[in-house]
Amino acid sequence: MMQCGPEFDSPPFGWVGIEDLLGDFRARIDGEVKQIVELGVYWGYSLFCWSKMYPHAKVIGIDSYLMHDAIEAQEHVMKYMAASYPNVQLIIGDTQDTFHMVDGPIDILHIDASHRYDNVKADYELWSRKVRPGGVIFIHDIKSDANVGTFFNEIQGNKDSFPECNGMGAVFV
Repeated sequence: MMQCGPEFDSPPFGWVGIEDLLGDFRARIDGEVKQIVELGVYWGYSLFCWSKMYPHAKVIGIDSYLMHDAIEAQEHVMKYMAASYPNVQLIIGDTQDTFHMVDGPIDILHIDASHRYDNVKADYELWSRKVRPGGVIFIHDIKSDANVGTFFNEIQGNKDSFPECNGMGAVFV
C-alpha cells in the first residue's frame, strides 16, 4: 500500500487504502494533472496522497476546521505540509465562501467536506463548473453516508464508483 501521509498513531480516516484503488479512475483523466482541489481536508491524509500521486501538480485543500478536534488536525496539516509537501496549499474557510480564491481549471476535484445533503450538492454544483473537460470529480463516503450516497446516485452522466473505504464515486467530466 502506498504510504501517503506522515505516520499517524491511529489514523481516523476512511480514506486509508483508497489510494491503491484509484488507479483505474486516474487512468481515465485526459491530459496532464496540473491542479487538484480538495474540499474537506481534516487531518490531511487524502491531501497528502494527492500530493504524492501528482508531485508536479498544485494541490489546494480547503477546510473550515470546525470539527471537535479542529485545532489539532489543522496544526498537524500545517506541520507536515510545510516540511514535506511544497506543492500543497491550505485555505481555511467555508467551501462555498472560498470558491473565488481558486482559479480554474481544476483537473481533479475531491469532495469530502460536510456530509449534509444540501452542502454536498452545493459544493458539487458550484465547484464542478471549474473542472475542465477530461477531468474528474471524486466524491468520498458514498457508501458510509446516506446523504452523500443519495446525492451521488442522483448525478447523471459518465460516472463510476467502488464500495471499499466507505465508497468513492467518480464523475468524469
